[in-house]
Amino acid sequence: MTESSSAARAGFWDRGGFWKAVILATLYVALNFALGLTIGALFADSLDADDLLGDPLTLFLAVMLPTAVQGAVMAFIAWRLGWLRSLFRTQPTTLSRSWWMWILPIAVLVWNVLRLAATDYSRYTFTSIALILLLGLLIGFGEELTTRGLGVTLLRRAGYRELAVAVLSSLVFAAMHLGNIAGMDGLTVGITVFYTFFFGVAMYFTLRVTRNLVWPMLLHATTDPSAMLLTGGIDEATETASTSGLAAVAGLANFVVIGLGILLLWWVRGRVDRFREFGLGEPSGDAARVTA
Repeated sequence: MTESSSAARAGFWDRGGFWKAVILATLYVALNFALGLTIGALFADSLDADDLLGDPLTLFLAVMLPTAVQGAVMAFIAWRLGWLRSLFRTQPTTLSRSWWMWILPIAVLVWNVLRLAATDYSRYTFTSIALILLLGLLIGFGEELTTRGLGVTLLRRAGYRELAVAVLSSLVFAAMHLGNIAGMDGLTVGITVFYTFFFGVAMYFTLRVTRNLVWPMLLHATTDPSAMLLTGGIDEATETASTSGLAAVAGLANFVVIGLGILLLWWVRGRVDRFREFGLGEPSGDAARVTA
């Protein structure tokens, strides 16, 4: 590859854009499908499709391995773009982080703790629990790197206001879960995608108030395992789901996240200065006076 073609490629991504975020999210989902088909063909006799979480080998091969590869590919892309370090640095400090922005991240954390407390752990082996928790870390890393990391950065580089950044990055995140239609009924997938949009909003708020991508990754990493352990399945309840009174309360988590998301989302304000943060566009405000 010539130096000019490398520069053109870097320039294409450096300018950002919504459809570039969609491209990366589509790649993330396509990898999952491709890896799933490959692993299914190679290890068909070893997988228990009816017990993804209960059988450690199935959990590792069918779910954890593809998720790990997806995250590794996204990290490689970020590295090739020269963004990997910057994605994990402090987010733009010019953006306000009002106290009310903490409400949604704290609500997610509280309900995750409730779900973990309500889980009937006697229905799982120690190995299964450990693998589910590790799976949460892999999901949190891969999905947050793709959406709140690369996706948000691409939108900010393109000059979108933060309300649009929050909405569009959450739409991309929600759309990534449309792939579940391959193994679930349409209604379940629709409900999951609707909820996932507002969970994406919660992760945007987490990024905004903590100013570091690690925190939405960790909060996300506690969300999927807590839901899986409580319900016994991935995005659906199974016969191993907890039936305690606390489980019923913990089951309200989705409604709380959606309600708070609807209430708080439209108060998002601000815009990242593309010149100050990324060296793009024309200097404005203080930056213009400094360079004058």
